[in-house]
Amino acid sequence: MGNESRDKMLETAGLLFRKQGYNATGLNQILTESGTPKGSLYYHFPGGKEQLGQEAMDAAAQEMGRKIYTAFESTKSFQEAMEIIIDNAAADLEDSDFECGCPIATVALEATPGPVLQACCTAFQAAQKILESRLLMEGFSPASSVAMATLMFSAYEGAVILSRTQRTSEPLRSLKTTLPRLLGDDRN
Repeated sequence: MGNESRDKMLETAGLLFRKQGYNATGLNQILTESGTPKGSLYYHFPGGKEQLGQEAMDAAAQEMGRKIYTAFESTKSFQEAMEIIIDNAAADLEDSDFECGCPIATVALEATPGPVLQACCTAFQAAQKILESRLLMEGFSPASSVAMATLMFSAYEGAVILSRTQRTSEPLRSLKTTLPRLLGDDRN
């Protein structure tokens, strides 16, 4: 039982969790849609659904971090990077007919305390740390960087949720046009 089965299960679980949530996604559905044999599940994930969920959130966190990092590496300013991040989220929602929101938020909203929720928390903290470090590089104070990163990340996640539920990317687009005012000149 190679890593191909494991990777297929992780990818399928991540997509299903993103579309329908953690609780609404069953192990049999993951196995069927991934095309992997039942014996593979507990071979690769002896902790069952909880371990699969945790590892799927870890994979989603890595992908989220990569996207954020890439946006910042390809631009000159915090605002430009956030605009790319917002545009990418809007495109992802539109391309999925508003079925796929943030892969981590969907699970975080229903996870109970334990490894899956902790993986979600770690993912969000890592994303905020990237934002904080970039704000510091732009001249914001440490305290302002933390506060602004929290505001930006909260506004972004909220706009993704609103866009998904309203089935329009308008909340994300609105956030994009509001960015200059949100950033202001709070560098002290």
